[in-house]
Amino acid sequence: MNRRIDLLNKLFVFFSVAGILLISVELILNFFGKKLCETEGCELVAKQVRYGDWVILILGIFTFFALLITFILYLKKNKEGKGEKANFYNSLCSYILIISLASEGFFTGYQAFRLFVPCYFCLIVFTLIVILSLLKLMMGAKEMVAGFGAFFGVFMLFYLVLPVDTIGKLPEEKLVIFYSENCKHCKELMKELEEKKIEIPHILIDDNPNFLKNVGIDKVPVLFINLPGEKRFLVGLTNIRAYLFPELEKRDEKKASTEKNKIKKSQEPKSILDLAPTSPFLKPPEGACDETKEDCD
Repeated sequence: MNRRIDLLNKLFVFFSVAGILLISVELILNFFGKKLCETEGCELVAKQVRYGDWVILILGIFTFFALLITFILYLKKNKEGKGEKANFYNSLCSYILIISLASEGFFTGYQAFRLFVPCYFCLIVFTLIVILSLLKLMMGAKEMVAGFGAFFGVFMLFYLVLPVDTIGKLPEEKLVIFYSENCKHCKELMKELEEKKIEIPHILIDDNPNFLKNVGIDKVPVLFINLPGEKRFLVGLTNIRAYLFPELEKRDEKKASTEKNKIKKSQEPKSILDLAPTSPFLKPPEGACDETKEDCD
């Protein structure tokens, strides 16, 4: 019996430390513009977080650190024979796990019923929380049943409050184009597809206004790629052309490169100021219109 309890204690400490290290690595990579998870689901979740995904990462580190500290204090006080204080830290650790499970109910529900694509990094963190909760339950913490109940409750409420039909169901086709009637680039794209006899389902943005907004896109045309192992969005006529008509795009790039070289030769910089960029802001996708206005680049 004691060997079983010791094993459970060591496993709890191990998975708590694993959670801290995992999220810390992701946070450090985040500051360098990189990520452990670069799938579409991870990108979509990151875009939805207010103030940036680093906020969620810091909260995650704090949660696992709090679990580790409270559990170690519980073991220490229990060893010293201070039952009252040991019970306090043990209960505190359980309450943190219950709150964590309820929070994971929201995260998993959001991915399942709003984004429709999984964030694998989030699922790994969720798995760690579930493992810690099961370990606590095996140690005799019956209150963890309430934690799992909170998880399923929040998860199902997310489905009921945000039904699929009202937020825009994920298209099932392999390729889908979102367009607007007042977008000149959309009309140009449709014309090219018709000329090349390429049939791709297209959805009017007014008929499904929430889908692109949920993923932080406010420009059209948009090509949604829904292939096995590949789910991503291409925004703007230039990016869509490069994907659908690679040969045509290579020819246009070669022509543009030749013209650009001619201009460079005729306009050599006369001072260091001529080399400075004219604007510090990033350019929007080429060949894109605002989804609600006649605002095309």
